This record gives sequence, structure tokens and C-alpha cells, in this order.
Amino acid sequence: MSRGHLSLLAIFTALAITWLLTLDQGQQDDTTPLTVEDDYHLDDFKLAAFDHDGNMTHRVTGSALRQLSGSHDFKLEAPRFILLSETGRWDITAHSAWMDAAMTQAELRGGIVATGKAQDDLTLTTSDLALDLGRKLATTDALVNITQGNSRLRGEALTANLQTHWLRLRHNIEGYYVP
Repeated sequence: MSRGHLSLLAIFTALAITWLLTLDQGQQDDTTPLTVEDDYHLDDFKLAAFDHDGNMTHRVTGSALRQLSGSHDFKLEAPRFILLSETGRWDITAHSAWMDAAMTQAELRGGIVATGKAQDDLTLTTSDLALDLGRKLATTDALVNITQGNSRLRGEALTANLQTHWLRLRHNIEGYYVP
């Protein structure tokens, strides 16, 4: 072999080794093991629940839904619950929530706004709220502000039947009603 051939072979060998090293580094980056804390994770999700007759009872949407490994319950980010009934509907938003796997119970936390759409729109705000989605009941011991038209009501310990739009405050109630 001549000197020219040896030089050319050395250059090709150096290029091949450089290419293989670059390829190996790229494969190492792709195969970095991920830590898995969730059984599953959904972004921008939409769920619907139906009764035994196939009628939709409620919908749940949000920015993220997670089921932690080993748990059957869900953690929700920016959830929106829409509860449907014969007398109207409720649209309820929060910063976060927990919901059981059967989608029948939920605990909402932070910045809760619930708007009841019936004959007259009614809005309530609070910091936490427990929802029984099957029975369409909402409860909280926290402070609640209720607005309907120009009427305002404020109190603690709310029980609300979201199907009949019946609300009850039990403590420290104050407000005014404008007919």
C-alpha cells in the first residue's frame, strides 16, 4: 500500500470513529430511563359519566389528570365539572381537585366558582367544596359568597342540592336580597 492510500484510510477511519461516537451519544440520550410516578397522565382531558340508562350525568374537563401509581383515585389540575339535571345545569371550576375512580365523589380546592343555570343564574364562590356527583350534592364548611342578580349572601357551612338548586348556609350568615 502506498503512502497516499494509508493517509486516505486513516482519514476514513477517523471519520467513521467520530460518526460512531456521535451516534452512540445520541442513542444514550434517547434511552435515559424515566421515573414513573403515575399509572397514567392525561393533558387537556375530557371525561363524561353516564347513568344506567345511558344519559350523561356530568362531564369533567381540565388541564391535567393523573392517577398516582398504586392508587385508583385521580388528581386534577384546573378542573371544570358540568352537572346536568332536569332543572338546569351547574358549571363548577377550581384550581385543583381529587376524584375517586368511580367518578362519584370529588374534593375541589382553591378558587372555586360554581354557576347554576336555571331560571335565574346563581353564582357561588368558596375555597373548598365536596361534591357527591351521583346525588348532585355539594358541601363545605368554608366561607361561601352567593350572588343572584343584585342579591348577595355570605355565610359558612353550605349544603347545596344542585339538582333542585336548593342552598342552605348554617353559620355567620349576612347579606341582602333585591326582589
